[in-house]
Amino acid sequence: MTALADRITSLRIMAHDAPTSNLKTGETPVGNTSSGKPDGVGTKFRLQHQNVVALGVYVTMGPLAANYRLTTGFTLDAANGILTFASAPVTGLDPFLVDYNWQWFTDAEHLEFLYEAAENLSVTDPTLVVAGLAPALMQFALSAYYNRLASRYAPLYSSSGGQTGHQIDVVTTSFRNLAKAAFDRAIQFRDDYYKRQGQRELPVSQAKNYNIDPFTPIR
Repeated sequence: MTALADRITSLRIMAHDAPTSNLKTGETPVGNTSSGKPDGVGTKFRLQHQNVVALGVYVTMGPLAANYRLTTGFTLDAANGILTFASAPVTGLDPFLVDYNWQWFTDAEHLEFLYEAAENLSVTDPTLVVAGLAPALMQFALSAYYNRLASRYAPLYSSSGGQTGHQIDVVTTSFRNLAKAAFDRAIQFRDDYYKRQGQRELPVSQAKNYNIDPFTPIR
């Protein structure tokens, strides 16, 4: 698993999905009561993003300097982005903001990208890819990452109402363009490797793959 963990870490860095890559500041979380705001009763509040980094959550509650940047008094459901406070925040609390780091995908999903990439190299396990094909493996995985991100971005911001400066169709298209660019680089890295080997080791299944559309339906 060490080799796989290293691959996942490398992919996260390449994809800007490391623990400190995505920072959300000044978010007002949505409460689980009818008002959706602190009312002295509700204790659960949902953040806009999931896969929250547990050690990167800071809550600002109230005008007193001593209450700024709290890291205690609440528990975090990191996978679902839910804060549960020990005591219900009071009505009219101002400010009531959360800063946190989050990630688009879990380690398990990044592992899926790596296995999908290995399949593009006719290998069953990404740890078995030879060193010379490692750059191609990582670019195939990056392509899978951006393709999945394009499909996840649209429903996230459609359901949340979007954010200022976010044009869903434009951003989604940009992610798909990044996916294609990464796929094309992977093909180039793969072909360059086999050219250096005198083409003797190029699998037949890959030799027939030059003109296939790189995008497959989202699973």
